[in-house]
Amino acid sequence: MANRVIIVESPNKAKTIRQLLGTAYEVIATVGHFRDLPEKDLGVAIDRQFEPSYVYASERKDVVAKLKSLKGRYRPEQIFVASDADREGEAIGWHIAETIGLPSRQVQRLEFHEITRDGLDRAFARIRALDMNLVYAQQARRILDRLVGYKVSPIVRDRLPNEQQISAGRVQSVALRVVVDRELAIRDFKPKESWSVHARYRDPSGDPQASFEAEVFSKVAKGKVAEARSPRKEVVATREEAEAIAEALRGVRHVVSRVARKEMKRNPPAPLITSTMLQQASSRLKMGTDETTRHAKTLFEAGLVTYIRTDEPSVSPEFQKETLDFLRDRHGPEIVPAKPNLHKARSANAQGAHECIRPTRLGASPGPEIDPRASQLYELITRIYLASQCRSAVFDATEAWIMAGEYLLKASGRVLKQRGYLTLLDDRDAKDTSLPALTADQVLALERIEPKQHWSKPPDRFTEATLIKYLEEKGIGRPSTFASMVSLILRKEFVVKVDRKTLAPTERGERLDAELRKHFADIIHEGFTAKLETDLDRIAEAAETWNHFLAGFWEGFSPLLAAAQAGIQAPHSRRPAASSPKARPPKAGSRVGRKTKTAEPAARIEVAAMFDNPTCYRCGALTRRILSQKNGREYFCCSRGREVCGFIMEVTDLANPPCPICSAPTRKFPSGTGFGCVRWRKEGAGSCGGIVDLPGKKRSS
Repeated sequence: MANRVIIVESPNKAKTIRQLLGTAYEVIATVGHFRDLPEKDLGVAIDRQFEPSYVYASERKDVVAKLKSLKGRYRPEQIFVASDADREGEAIGWHIAETIGLPSRQVQRLEFHEITRDGLDRAFARIRALDMNLVYAQQARRILDRLVGYKVSPIVRDRLPNEQQISAGRVQSVALRVVVDRELAIRDFKPKESWSVHARYRDPSGDPQASFEAEVFSKVAKGKVAEARSPRKEVVATREEAEAIAEALRGVRHVVSRVARKEMKRNPPAPLITSTMLQQASSRLKMGTDETTRHAKTLFEAGLVTYIRTDEPSVSPEFQKETLDFLRDRHGPEIVPAKPNLHKARSANAQGAHECIRPTRLGASPGPEIDPRASQLYELITRIYLASQCRSAVFDATEAWIMAGEYLLKASGRVLKQRGYLTLLDDRDAKDTSLPALTADQVLALERIEPKQHWSKPPDRFTEATLIKYLEEKGIGRPSTFASMVSLILRKEFVVKVDRKTLAPTERGERLDAELRKHFADIIHEGFTAKLETDLDRIAEAAETWNHFLAGFWEGFSPLLAAAQAGIQAPHSRRPAASSPKARPPKAGSRVGRKTKTAEPAARIEVAAMFDNPTCYRCGALTRRILSQKNGREYFCCSRGREVCGFIMEVTDLANPPCPICSAPTRKFPSGTGFGCVRWRKEGAGSCGGIVDLPGKKRSS
């Protein structure tokens, strides 16, 4: 009879945990998200500090009923929430608690990074409370993505009437933009010609099958041979110049000027993280992002590998020691480094919440129930992990400089001296070459001189793997979003695979990107998306509140929406003026940042001027500045009109004290006893109600 309950996301994970813990625990799976914002409505009350409205998925009624029944069957200390150990999992954990009716402070949060008996024991030893800051960070991301998707997509569909299924998204549209930019660079590319001149020499040992090659590096003026010790490579631009060099080299002696030898190390790769797993699976196993993610999830839920959403390449000291002992037993002490290898995250935005992706048991193999392709992925994860803990490979590298008349040639090669990690993972370039034993002043036997023509190449199209690598380097997205953002733009046919490998934008993808650049370039670009990740980190660290963050975003986003709805291209990198006494908007109709002699339509001028007005303090839309014909005063009115919003405030209210609750301006009470928030209205919707009393003044009740 179970006397405790563990709630997880995946049925497969639940199955593995039941096998490990036995009948003492009831294990329930929510099957991922069961409570979210509604599909057909915005689900966000912008005028109530971005309050979200969550609904249960209709296909998860049985899950919801099962969760609600737990409160009467178990005490709070017997209920363990074990959703995934990331922000999204933390948010799902909060939804679980809300559904059960369990206060967040009473939640027993289990966080495990591998589904093994040891992993579960460690999780039970470190039970913690629900981290509401992580929940708020995920909620901010979800609401912001909803605002962008649900507000921008209808505008884009209006602009592209033949594409009614088209949609925009904060991250997917940035990924699309990156692919389009690369395609435009390829189209605009103009190849440039260059040449190189190569000399082929016989091996001094006399082996008729052996030879080596050197390339003309630079021209050395007569009497200045000493300067050839630190030459700069010269570009050969034309065929005529290359043939003239070749002709000059055929009639002179070729003598070794000097030989430099040094030991060179090649460090082992870092263990896999989410992005590099996707990249390695693509290049070595020819797996797409969706297939890789699916198989990796299977391996994790079966307890074979650690958590697959991570940006941290480190490994726990305990398992690292176990790994070094394993390598020493299997491959000998010469493969083990003197000190354990430490690998650092490549991205400055790495959260470092988990270990690398590694096997949970060394020497184990997936059982027959694991898909063969998943087994291939497991072998790749294991091989790269073990290689990451080995010694560096060591080479003897040789560099030979050869004088031939006025020309200096360079030959280079290397010979493997110590295999190190290459014992497990040989990732050497097939073009690696070795040189014969050469000495200074040695005369070489020339076989032939060959000029070679080269053309500069356009940038390569992205593959799924290289696009993910690029997005990671730019700080766009997180481990949980890399695969989904790439598969999404493929599924929606904004991007297609060319030759089953490289990514190119479709015509509809380019049309969508053009509209987004025209109206929303301020938010659909790499810098904004990367900065957003840092902002979400601040929320997770309690350095900023989630609704304050969203209010700041909305302040800049709503003017872009208003301009796009009016069909006017938004001025890039502009933001609404600060709502402070120092911020004095220009009069209506004034020209904003435009230097042109041609007159513009009144509507265009008016909307441009609205970008310098404060945004509506109730709904966040643009405001118009008007002059009252009755009293001669100037007012800011919401551009959505009286029937929709109805907000209005005097321009002079900007100089009044800010509201102590929401920081909006205040307007003076007719009695002169104080100030009230401009967001207040009689029916209360969108109201704040903040009041600033004047010293010595008594407000009438």
